[in-house]
Amino acid sequence: MKRPFRYVPVTLATCLLMATALLPPLGAQTTREVEIDIAGPWAYLPDIVGNDRNYIMVVAPSMSHIMSIIPEGDANHYNNSSSKPIQLSDGLYHLDFVSKCGSDRSPGVANLNNLMVGPDPKLYPVKVAGLADLSAKLVTPKEGQGRYALRIPKPCYYESYVESSLKFGPSPDSNTAESTYTTWMVLHYTISADQKATLSGNSDNHHAIHKQLSFKQSRPRSRTSLPGIAIALFMHASSTPSCDLESKAAFGYAADFWGFIPSPSLFPEITSTGEQSRRYNYDQSKCPSTGHTPFVPGRTDCHAPQMDINNTVIPPKL
Repeated sequence: MKRPFRYVPVTLATCLLMATALLPPLGAQTTREVEIDIAGPWAYLPDIVGNDRNYIMVVAPSMSHIMSIIPEGDANHYNNSSSKPIQLSDGLYHLDFVSKCGSDRSPGVANLNNLMVGPDPKLYPVKVAGLADLSAKLVTPKEGQGRYALRIPKPCYYESYVESSLKFGPSPDSNTAESTYTTWMVLHYTISADQKATLSGNSDNHHAIHKQLSFKQSRPRSRTSLPGIAIALFMHASSTPSCDLESKAAFGYAADFWGFIPSPSLFPEITSTGEQSRRYNYDQSKCPSTGHTPFVPGRTDCHAPQMDINNTVIPPKL
């Protein structure tokens, strides 16, 4: 037997009580800011593989580099077992999550120059003709043209974090001005509080990966309190302390990959801990400013500049 419908009067107080019940708990965080740290001699370019203007790509020739994904925002932990880095062979990969930048980002803008705090990125500018044709090179590289290619969401804002110095010129000397370039960029995002990122893709030797990554805070918090994921390139090459020929070689190989003639350059001496000094060795017989030589196993850092392909990254004019 059907139960008769009973009308229950709903008062204003009842409505308010019901509305309050639907609200998240007081103080509950629905979104949070996270970061993606990009460290090493990467180049930034539009998403020429997925053709999605809400994404960008970071690409680097593989050379003797290893790509390391660190599920925390500190690229210094690229080879630290306690941080559980994921080391990848050259290939095409995707790091995907949903960013909620709101008014901080306009999806219709192809560049990254929406909002920025901190130092402006100082990227080496490169013009590449026929970016559409380049997509085939990234998806199916030819022999000897190995590369790391990663698609990531366009950030809400971004900043330069670590920079290196060098001098340009066929015969640089003490009167030659220094140039400074970003070697570690921080990209900022706003995501839902419990969201994870998905790392997927395939290496060129046909090893697939599909893994969820949490945005974690650095241990220890040596740089920031924001949770993040770091993407680092580190190289196996012996150190040349007198003039850092390995970073020069990385710059030269990047020029080969992108098809431009690199400017003659001289990097400063490096310390026993791999840091740049402000001293330069101007002896061209030991530290030539032209050409580049192959890597030798041993080295694990790089001061070669990050690159901006076809004005993908444009600092805002203040």
